[in-house]
Amino acid sequence: MLLLAVLLGFVIAPLCPALCRVLGSRSAWLVALAPAVIFAWLLSRTGAVVSGGEVRFGMDWMPTLGASLSLRLDALSLLFALLISGIGTLIVVYARGYFQDDLRLGRLLGCLMFFMGSMLGVVLADNVLALFLFWELTGVASYLLIGFHHDALKARKAALQALLVTGLGGLALLIGLVLLGKAAGTFELSAMARNLPAGGALLPAAIPLILIGCFAKSAQFPLHFWLPSAMEAPTPVSAYLHSSTMVKAGVYLLARLAPTLSSDPTWTWALLVFGGLTVLAGTCLTLAQRDFKKLLAYSTVTSLGTMVLLIGLGTPQSAKAALALVLAHGLYKGAMFMVAGIIIHSTHRKNADEIRGLGSIMRGLWFIALLAGASMMGLPPLMGFLSKELSLEAVLYGAQGSPHALKSVLTLALVAGSAAAMIVACRVAIEPFVRGSGAAIDDDDHPPHSPGWTLLAGPAVLAVLGVMMAVWPGSGSGPLIASAASVLHGSPVDSKLALWHGFTPALGLSVLAIAAGAVLFAARRRVVIASERTLTFLAPIGPAAWYDRCMTALTFGSAALTRWVQSDRLRIYSAWTIGTAIAIVFTLALLGNGPAGGSAWRAPLAANQDRGAPLPESTLALLSIVGALLTVRAAGRLRAVIGLGMVSLGITGLFAVMGGPDLAMTQIAVDALTIVLLLVAFASIPELRRISGGATRARDGAIALAAGLAMAWLTLAASNVQLAEPISAYHSASAVEQGKGRNVVNVILVDFRALDTLGEISVVATAAIGLFVLIRRKRPGVST
Repeated sequence: MLLLAVLLGFVIAPLCPALCRVLGSRSAWLVALAPAVIFAWLLSRTGAVVSGGEVRFGMDWMPTLGASLSLRLDALSLLFALLISGIGTLIVVYARGYFQDDLRLGRLLGCLMFFMGSMLGVVLADNVLALFLFWELTGVASYLLIGFHHDALKARKAALQALLVTGLGGLALLIGLVLLGKAAGTFELSAMARNLPAGGALLPAAIPLILIGCFAKSAQFPLHFWLPSAMEAPTPVSAYLHSSTMVKAGVYLLARLAPTLSSDPTWTWALLVFGGLTVLAGTCLTLAQRDFKKLLAYSTVTSLGTMVLLIGLGTPQSAKAALALVLAHGLYKGAMFMVAGIIIHSTHRKNADEIRGLGSIMRGLWFIALLAGASMMGLPPLMGFLSKELSLEAVLYGAQGSPHALKSVLTLALVAGSAAAMIVACRVAIEPFVRGSGAAIDDDDHPPHSPGWTLLAGPAVLAVLGVMMAVWPGSGSGPLIASAASVLHGSPVDSKLALWHGFTPALGLSVLAIAAGAVLFAARRRVVIASERTLTFLAPIGPAAWYDRCMTALTFGSAALTRWVQSDRLRIYSAWTIGTAIAIVFTLALLGNGPAGGSAWRAPLAANQDRGAPLPESTLALLSIVGALLTVRAAGRLRAVIGLGMVSLGITGLFAVMGGPDLAMTQIAVDALTIVLLLVAFASIPELRRISGGATRARDGAIALAAGLAMAWLTLAASNVQLAEPISAYHSASAVEQGKGRNVVNVILVDFRALDTLGEISVVATAAIGLFVLIRRKRPGVST
């Protein structure tokens, strides 16, 4: 069933457009069955998994490379898989209402299912190479989803930006995972922690590369800028990718590798520093936003930084807090995105300053928004409050051994992030629904209307679950979070979750964050204006500006390189191709990395220096050299052809005197055909009017000489390399018995390599036909 859970999304995805064409928007109900079935099966396994059990599946993929399609369902992967499949079901229903009369619904559903399968593969894969495959598939799926409105330039640019940032991070991740697997002697995640040697030589290189990949995927500073830009995607996509799934992939992998790498100081400090910077950056950027989705996006950046920070603390309390926040964030942020989408869909406006008074029209939506918003603010009795209390306690008590300055900065970051979450929740869940000084939406060309139940079902379920899981944590969420935290921490974590812990410093900080958020919300006009001015001043040195500069430089550089390399001149193309081959050959020769070791490359002449050079061979070689010089110095085509004939004559003679008469005869036939072709072609081409300059001819001569030396070097080196037993003995022994002939060469060509000979005959026949056509071709004024 594990394999089916991963593959079901990939199977359903290509069928969605056809289903939509036949059934219309009703096809969404069939599509929603896929994630619903997966969610139901995962729920049925929750009890066994939380108790410490696992579900496994294994299948060989590329055993020589250590890659296998091994899947594992434990508590950590179960938590993420439940979010992916559960919220995925609600998103499909929500998308039906959002795109009810849109012909593109089938394409959207197909991309969503493709993405769901990819994400389930990431969280269920136990082999890191298989995990990376699914990791990259999530990038492809997100590119398609973010660029869903492909006719809009902003959507295309945002999709490309997300693909480039996460894709380049993925390349770093691949190298890091391969190094980690080599260090551990296995590519199975479940075995790495046991087999990885302490202080391995590969770890200092592997850890930064893995962190880059995870930070890029989970939008950590300074790679956070792609996530808000991705809000160009339709709201169902934003609610799914950027609240509970794609951006959590990096967090998941950090949590999965934490037991293996948490003992390394680089790992710990990187998570703490970059997590804290991400929280602060997300908080500051949130204050300057007016767009509903941008507000939610930057608050997501803040939450992701908090998760990374908590994983970096490395204590049982921080592990439990991180996963409680993963669950709470998936519930309230998914609901908030859907609420924002309904507002945008109903009013055709995105600016939070322009919408007021929706409460009288959308009372049901307002109630749902208040529940989800209260959880985001961290108010009791909601899951957001519980996760915030755990996070603050983890920083206050889990960082006791850390420097006081670091503890203060982390605490300040969490309080600031909670205050920013309060502002966002108020602007999305309260401000649009109350009467105020906003725009008169009743005068809009598209008056707002009450949403249908398909739009309300998703956020309603998530908002209610946010209450139930906090009020009754022992009913399932508490044991699941504790069991997943035990996997993250590498040792058992207590399962106690409670809304009330007494009057603690964490509670005081929580109240302080709420009060600060309320004050900032009351002064939001001035805060937004001041933040916008500050960001405008800092924008030229921000990460997004550097990305734009890099893309501009890349575009300019590629255009310049294209003009330089692709000059539409055969001579330049040949020079680049031959020059590259020469560079490879001589680099290998200098490094001594040949197929049979360095000796065959460093000194091939040494192995041939005892071979004599009789007079006939020397004379024929000299004839070829003279012909080559005449060809190079020729001022006309006919002289060049005569020079080439001398070269061919010398080589043919060498074949003949060195025991290869058949080869000499073949060489004569080929040379004759080549010369005839050249002469016929030259008859139709005007005579040379301009001879290349001295510098050009010197360059071409140097390239030609280097190519000749490289080929000579390769030939001599190859003559001393024996990778396997020679087959000449077999051919000699089998020529009479199997081929019925004593001429071994003829038997090889006619019997043992008959198909190869047939191919060569076909080539010669094709050339002969071409020659015949050229001879028969007549042009005015041209004698044939």
